[in-house]
Amino acid sequence: MASEQANSGARRNDAQALVHNEGVALFFLHGVVEAWSPSFVNRNYCSRAAFEAHLRARAKPYARWEDAGREDHLSVDDSTRAGAAACLVARELGHEVVFFVNPLQIETGEPYFFSLLDAAIDARVVDTIRYTEASFDLTTYDGRRRFRRSVKAAVMRLPSDEATATVREVARSLGVAHIEAAEHALPLTYEELDQLAAAGVRIENHGWSHIEIASLDRDGFEEHVRRGREWIRRRLDREARLYAVPFGLTDVPHDWAELAGDAHLLAREDLPPAQLDTGCWNRHDLTGRLQSA
Repeated sequence: MASEQANSGARRNDAQALVHNEGVALFFLHGVVEAWSPSFVNRNYCSRAAFEAHLRARAKPYARWEDAGREDHLSVDDSTRAGAAACLVARELGHEVVFFVNPLQIETGEPYFFSLLDAAIDARVVDTIRYTEASFDLTTYDGRRRFRRSVKAAVMRLPSDEATATVREVARSLGVAHIEAAEHALPLTYEELDQLAAAGVRIENHGWSHIEIASLDRDGFEEHVRRGREWIRRRLDREARLYAVPFGLTDVPHDWAELAGDAHLLAREDLPPAQLDTGCWNRHDLTGRLQSA
């Protein structure tokens, strides 16, 4: 699959956006917290107040998926309470929003490996650590960030249970015997999912688990997408026809695209936030600008 992904990535980089009207874009975020602070457990989130201010300040509300390319579109990734909270805020303020969920987290209640990793980094009791033949100074933000990237790169292609076990071992190396994800990063419940659906949030497919798809062959990718879609159909009696690629970096090869549904969505800052090819769209992350608002 590596060569297929390389060819696919080159195609996207060279492509002109098919739908990229001036001032129209696709945006996403991972969720909101009540009180934001610059810690690793909050790195992917923004404050509820900043998100509300952003939504209220817009001249036009975020539109339905069917209008993407003509109007701005908003989505939220990952099955967390913070993600659910962001979706409810959007709906309360009159915006359309798509929530891309990984059913595995909702089914098991097991947090994402990266949520555990963030909590472990914040709770560390050591100043330096050696990992994958490299040393990291954890007394600086840059050192902690480089360490997180190193661990993420090492485990993002692993099945969820293996990734979680690996991160718990890393936590022990950081001097943290028992680690729990922050409350806002915990998976949402069935009841919370039902509340979102009742509020008009469009629930779509982020794949069964949050695995880097470059680790999958065609059969593995088909199962990853199919299990997520079937779970949404069974749990919510809805057809999930959109698919957001976990981590958002690896494009789906052309000859796999029909497995993903009507459209698959990336999350890359080096590409325009628009339609890139038939069935392929890209989004930009709102989080950084909302954190600094």
